[in-house]
Amino acid sequence: MRMLHLLLPSIAMAQTWSTHTLEYNAATRTYMKYVPTSAGNGMMMFFHGQFMDASIRNDFQVQTYADQFGFVGVVPLGTPYFGGYEWNVDSATGSNEVAFAHLVVNEVVAADSIPPDKPKIMLGF
Repeated sequence: MRMLHLLLPSIAMAQTWSTHTLEYNAATRTYMKYVPTSAGNGMMMFFHGQFMDASIRNDFQVQTYADQFGFVGVVPLGTPYFGGYEWNVDSATGSNEVAFAHLVVNEVVAADSIPPDKPKIMLGF
């Protein structure tokens, strides 16, 4: 019984992913965010590949590394495309994904008080 009592505080303190939406280009866009207890070293944004989704956070082990290095982990979803998601990078008539990424960065920086001198890194496929 005593052992169970000692484990409960660590279970209650476990961090989880949260889902966020914002309106962009006449559409509701989504990103997932993980804020570790020790956040303070900036943010890293992980982009999925074509037809993939935010589950890449598991493949990239975002939560593990965010906990280890103290950064906010962000995984945005691209534009819906044939049952998956993609990043429009060369169609003038499609969504401006670079502008969307900047909106996500600005929202996360403001919401999580990330100082201007801390890195904001983007990577992925």
